[in-house]
Amino acid sequence: MKNSMRIIIKIKAEANGVHRDQAWNDTSSIPDGYVLLPEGEEVQAAYEAAKPFMDLELDENGVLVGITALDKPEETATETPIDAVTQTQIALAELAEVEAAHDLENKLALAELAEVLTGG
Repeated sequence: MKNSMRIIIKIKAEANGVHRDQAWNDTSSIPDGYVLLPEGEEVQAAYEAAKPFMDLELDENGVLVGITALDKPEETATETPIDAVTQTQIALAELAEVEAAHDLENKLALAELAEVLTGG
């Protein structure tokens, strides 16, 4: 068993196109679905330039022989970004709602106390 840390890469890309990778110290036992990153300078450089969006080229024995960088997919915005002024206005509005609720609770509590004290 070789004890130096190496990189293993998941052969099948995730739904977002990313190939997961991780450090691995037992190169004699690579998990199913992963491939060992070879030690050669050329493939190491290709890996560093491409990760995590890459196409893996394996030979007939399942050995990684090439890596091609892929374009990073465009991110789709799920929400419109909110600027700092709008965020502050939203926070102040929420604070005003909380303060109004507490004010109403206090008025109700005072009215209840007054009713108890006056025997009503």
